[in-house]
Parts: sequence; C-alpha cells; structure tokens
Amino acid sequence: MKKIVLGLCAAALPWASARAAEVWYIPGWMRTADTNGLAYASCTNVYRAATCRFRGWDGDCNWWTAAANADAEAARLAEEIAATNAAFRAELTAGLTPGEGAELVIRVDSRESLNQPPFGYVIDYMTYGGLYREVWLEVTEQTYIEDVFVQPALTGVARSTVTLDGAVRESMALRQHVGESRKATAVSGAETETALYVPGAARWELDAPALYTLVTELWDGEALLDRVETRFGFREASFRADGFYLNGRRVKLVGLNRHQSFPYVGYAMPASMQRYDADILKNELGCNAVRTSHYPQSQHFIDRCDELGLLVFTEIPGWQHIGDAAWKEQAVRN
Repeated sequence: MKKIVLGLCAAALPWASARAAEVWYIPGWMRTADTNGLAYASCTNVYRAATCRFRGWDGDCNWWTAAANADAEAARLAEEIAATNAAFRAELTAGLTPGEGAELVIRVDSRESLNQPPFGYVIDYMTYGGLYREVWLEVTEQTYIEDVFVQPALTGVARSTVTLDGAVRESMALRQHVGESRKATAVSGAETETALYVPGAARWELDAPALYTLVTELWDGEALLDRVETRFGFREASFRADGFYLNGRRVKLVGLNRHQSFPYVGYAMPASMQRYDADILKNELGCNAVRTSHYPQSQHFIDRCDELGLLVFTEIPGWQHIGDAAWKEQAVRN
C-alpha cells in the first residue's frame, strides 16, 4: 500500500468569513504514479490488481488514468462514484502498463445537487468541496480480501464474514487468529462465514475498553495472497423500554454532537487532531457517547473512540435531506 499526497485544499478562503458557494465548484488533482514492480506479480508473471482507495471527499468523483505517452481519449478510464461522502475504491488496473508511468487524474464536482449530501437545502454548518482525507494506491493479487466484518459475542466467539474480490478456487483457505487462538476455514465463495473462540475474552466496557485484533490471511495452497487486520471488542449493545444497555448493564448516555470542521482548514485535519477531539470529549467534557453530525467521519476519530471507551452513534450523509430513488438505494447500501 502506497500513500498518495494529492493536496487537499479545494479553495483558499478568507480569514474572517466565507460563503458556502465559494467551495461549490469542480476542483481537480493530478499525480504521476510509478508502476514499476506494481502491476506484475513478481513470481507468477500475472497482472496484479491496482486500486485507489479514498477515505474522505465531498462531491461527485470522477477519475481516470492516462499512460504517459498514450492518446488521452483512448487511455481514459472513467467511473462515476455516487455521492456518498463515504470511503470507496476505484479500480485502476486496466489503465496501467507494467513498467510505464501513468497519470492519475481526479475531479470532484462539489456543486450542490439533489443527490449531493449533506446539504438538504437548509443546514447550520459549513460543507467543503474536494478531497480532504487520505488516498492510497493499493496493489494486490488478482484475488484479495475486500472486507472482514466481525460480529463478536459476549461468549468469546468472534464470528466474521470475509468478502473476497476476484476468482475463487477450491485450493483457497482462510487462516485467522486472535492472539493464540487460531482457525483455518475453507473458502466457500465470494463470502465466507467464520467463527473463532477466544478463551477468557475481556469485555469492551466504558471504563475498560478491551480491544482485540483479528488477523485474516488468504492462502492459495502454500501461497499467501493477502492479509488483513481488523480490530474489535467483545460487547453487546441494546435499547430497551427503560433505556440503553451495554453488556447487560443499564447505562445513562451522556454525549455531544461532533463536527469535523476546524478553523482555517475546514475538514482537512491530520490524524492527530481527529484523535484529539475524542480525547477532549471523553477526558475533558466527561462524555461517554458522541454523535457524528452529519456524515461519516475520520476513521482516526472512530478508532480513538474505541480505544477510550466512547460510544459512537454514526450517521449517513445528510440532514433534513432525502434524494431520489438512486440516492435512497445508495444510502441503504452504505
């Protein structure tokens, strides 16, 4: 995985005040990517897959790659990504030639539209255009782990759904471990259900947020294709008629809303400041819960909440806003 520095500022705003329309336009970025050693699997001489992973953005996002010495239109690969403000991946493989440089071009349309949350006509906070979080160039084998969704139980059993991208073969297997607990599971298709027992697992509590790391490896025979680490905690949360319960114990929720906007820089703040906001909520303001108003927020902030014992109520993009049928479908899927 290679981190790409794109430059996050979509518009330079005045120190004193700004109108929202000043950031509602179409900024773009372009960077040169060196594909030497990236597009080939060194031992199999088979094309690997290359994807660009985006963590935070605001607008309809188009991307394409163009080989350095190729006709721009012939090399153009365009993919429309529905406006969700959520993280997404864009496949680049078909636009890359092993050993040759390529230009990665990204355009973000930040203008307001029906399907462009989180506007909703009337809002009480500022939204900003462009890319404002990390972008990575990922190179994988043709079949790789796309997602590991963990569902832990208070019994100490960590069930997970492992989603693969690419061709699945009978020779493939998943090997998972949490500490000394290990288990191998045959790949059953694009999605494989697994279960791993962790003896003596400590519960995730507000004052003692125990966290574990599930390591998932994808093997094809004796060849390791991919490895993913997923952090989680053993906890059970539920709402009942008389309130909220965590691990069977009634808890009074004390929390605040949190916006990710900072003075002068908007949304484009580094991991250290995202994490520091969680520290303030927990340690200075005495909160045990936070609501992410009103969009998916930095994973650095969410991770820090897990570490501190801070409950998180996450929201999809939007506030008093519902788009058309396509928007609704995307919202449900996310």
